[in-house]
Amino acid sequence: MSRTVLYIFFIVASFLASCNSPVDSLPTQIEQIEEDPPDFITVEKAPEPVKKVQPEYPELAKILHIEGTVWVKLLVTRNGAVRKAIIMKSDAEIFNHPFFFSGMQWEFTPAIMNNKPIEVWAAVPFTFSLRHRLSGKRG
Repeated sequence: MSRTVLYIFFIVASFLASCNSPVDSLPTQIEQIEEDPPDFITVEKAPEPVKKVQPEYPELAKILHIEGTVWVKLLVTRNGAVRKAIIMKSDAEIFNHPFFFSGMQWEFTPAIMNNKPIEVWAAVPFTFSLRHRLSGKRG
């Protein structure tokens, strides 16, 4: 919260320093900068994936018979869209890029707390397996 206040102060100070107009002409509304929620939040209903976009198995990984799992945390917004993806752990870096971009296209039902949708992180392990091709699991 204090980062937001400092950021707003910096914007206002920069604006005042760069113009010769009176303070009365400042915009009356400053856009709120959303901060990420904590890693763990208690919810009444967890987000559930409703659209999973499968990444392509990297060609080099197929040729070299590389398999592995990528654990990604996805920031699910109040409307169920993914706003951010962070690779938490990966067995092989070759899988990070394909899943990162497909994970950003996933859609969820929103998490619910106090009968309202809230923004939360969802951890998703994703296994790249040549035997089973691709398998996405929600953790």
